[in-house]
Amino acid sequence: MDLDSFRRRIVNVLSSITVEPVMFLFMLGSFLQYSSLQQLLYYKVCMIEYNDTVICQNLSFYDTEESYVQKQTSHWLILINIALAFPTVVSSMFLGRWSDKVGRKMTMITPPVGAIINGLVLTFSSWFIYSPVAWLFLGTICLGLSGAYATLTFSVFSYLGDVTKKEARTMRYSILEAMTFLGSFLGLLTCGIVIDQLGFPAVFIYYIVCNICVIIYVLICIKDSVNLGRIKYLNNATASHDEISDQRSENDEEQSRTNVCQELLKLDNVKESLVVIGRKRPFEHRAQLIMLIICLFVLQLVGSGENDTFILYVKKDPLAWSATLISYYSAVKNLLISFVLLLCLPLLHASRIGYQDTVLIIIGVVMRMGAYTLLAFSRTTWMVFLVPLLASTSAVPAATSRSMMSKIVDQNEQGSLFAFMASLETLTVSLASAIFNALYPATLNILEGGFVFITMAILLIIPVILMCWIHELKTMEASYTKLIEGNTQASAFGDI
Repeated sequence: MDLDSFRRRIVNVLSSITVEPVMFLFMLGSFLQYSSLQQLLYYKVCMIEYNDTVICQNLSFYDTEESYVQKQTSHWLILINIALAFPTVVSSMFLGRWSDKVGRKMTMITPPVGAIINGLVLTFSSWFIYSPVAWLFLGTICLGLSGAYATLTFSVFSYLGDVTKKEARTMRYSILEAMTFLGSFLGLLTCGIVIDQLGFPAVFIYYIVCNICVIIYVLICIKDSVNLGRIKYLNNATASHDEISDQRSENDEEQSRTNVCQELLKLDNVKESLVVIGRKRPFEHRAQLIMLIICLFVLQLVGSGENDTFILYVKKDPLAWSATLISYYSAVKNLLISFVLLLCLPLLHASRIGYQDTVLIIIGVVMRMGAYTLLAFSRTTWMVFLVPLLASTSAVPAATSRSMMSKIVDQNEQGSLFAFMASLETLTVSLASAIFNALYPATLNILEGGFVFITMAILLIIPVILMCWIHELKTMEASYTKLIEGNTQASAFGDI
């Protein structure tokens, strides 16, 4: 494919934008919220314990107080992540299969509604800095019941699975994945500045506005990919079209809306989501699907662990970063990742070289291992800012793995698959929080806290091994398919 053809393809993709702004706006708000929450907890714990703004604004100069605040903040993060994870998993498992039946649009709206409630609680808690930390759980639980990131993620990925062809799916998924990092780029770039200049309440109001914009965009711009009329069979499956009067049609519409709610509460939704994973498929596709799930699990585990521990690592001596510097670093990292997802990955797929998905995943994972190793040994700011160069491909494995999984399952299984994955990722966040927030303070004396990143690099060996296995299975499948096609053509030629 020449440059002009690739340029036309990019223009076509841009002209078919659908749920990408939804992902961008929601992730912009989510990164604002999570980064601000960590820093709010850091400051709130200090103020409640010591009631001294001089100490709390210069913790790096007070070793004993800094150690206490870091450990308490880690413990609170564990509890908050658990409080978010359980309701998120439960609601997502119901909503996933439900979206396969009644549409994706409704499940795109519930997470920002929960986020707005959470934002109001955070604004109150930051305004009244001495209010109990436990009050934060109210907003967290409301966000979890709405489905949070998990529901929004499976909704937009399932939507693209509905409206795209398999040939274009990896490219579209990479663009959608890039929205996460573009949102985080803008969110993290502005988060520290807003906190430093206007304070915590302003950044949480910013978070609320982002989610209001998501709701407005979905209601106005998104046309559902699943027809709500599909569930009418629950009422009039045996009725003929000629027998339905205008009044009967109105009654059916009302009853159909009632059945939408009834469908949501069915336990079969959870069961069907699990059945999708274990269903027997040709060409070892079930085994490939399970291995891809394990790969994404490990990637999410170390990614969540990095999010939980990075700020604590760079805020302590010898780095002692400010909120603004943390925002600059995160913005640079996410901008580079977005560049790779938006331009480099589609270009590689469109080129004559024809990189296979499995090869791209392995390259991305190996470079991420190098990034964690460099971070573990970084003792100066300039060394830490070299990490994003190696981490620029860190999102390629997740985007490509999702595309590979989407191609394995049927269209009416997209919601169930991605709901399961989103629920698993949510549980993984809590598991990572429990593991790495406990490991980090326990190993502060090893590599000055950098040992936790060495652990992450070692764990990434697992997806490399599994991806090599999948590559072999794909190669065998391609050889078998060519053999069958060759025999078929030979047979047809013989008949002639």
